Amino acid sequence: MAEMSGAVSTGPHAGLESHPGWDYPVLASRGLDAGTVSRLAARTAAASRYLSALFSYEPRFALLVLGPEDWDSRSPGLVYGMPNYEQGNLLIAGTSNRFWEESLELIKAGAPDRLPGLSAVYGTGDGGIDLTPFFGLLPVHELAHAFVNDGPLRLPRRWLDELECNLAMHGYVAAEEPGQLPALITFPAAIAAIEPPGTGYRMLADFDTYYAGNMDPWNYGWYQCRLSVAAARVHDSAGAGAARRLSDAFLSRAARADGEDLSDEELVRLLDQADPAIGDIVRNW
Repeated sequence: MAEMSGAVSTGPHAGLESHPGWDYPVLASRGLDAGTVSRLAARTAAASRYLSALFSYEPRFALLVLGPEDWDSRSPGLVYGMPNYEQGNLLIAGTSNRFWEESLELIKAGAPDRLPGLSAVYGTGDGGIDLTPFFGLLPVHELAHAFVNDGPLRLPRRWLDELECNLAMHGYVAAEEPGQLPALITFPAAIAAIEPPGTGYRMLADFDTYYAGNMDPWNYGWYQCRLSVAAARVHDSAGAGAARRLSDAFLSRAARADGEDLSDEELVRLLDQADPAIGDIVRNW
């Protein structure tokens, strides 16, 4: 297994409370529920073990569980509630928030037939819907970025980075927390059933063109949900090894050096080499 590498930026750690007892730094906004921080840290630790075995690589990273008061200074430009990975830090919202609630409102407006299924998985005792069980799984996706983006692998499309992280997350949940599979798949399937919200981009090429600043968070979330649904389909068809086969297909041709020059046709050929179910994502998008 490759040695741990990569530096973790400690600038975002200032002012946060340390939660010791883990093999990596865990920091949180003061006053956040300690049980929430501990659950997220335990899941991240388990995911680290799973992903290290999958990718034969160990990155350095820190988990930051944040309240809204600490979000903007550490995750500028991103709406509170949208998890992200930046310079070795996994930034995760520690409380329910407006972004999650507005995502639910999009489903109510665009795919109301999905609400019974959401209620069955995320329902609360008072008849509401709480998406915390889904968003509580996303540290695994963000941690996967430490393997996909900071390790030896370089994928030739941004959407492939996100697909690979979703494949890794789905594989982790299926192997280590199978009881959480309904929480993982139900919300993304509902969002994927609506028309692209906000800026309205829908093509895979649009994701690569606009993700860096010209796409609103709900449209970005729509893409992530579509890619999560695709990852579930690939996992069910191709098995738990699909994420590693995808990475190997590009590592084997030194994609780090020349992958950006791949034509779409050559890209699909390599995806089919990993598994035809992955190539089908492009063909059937």
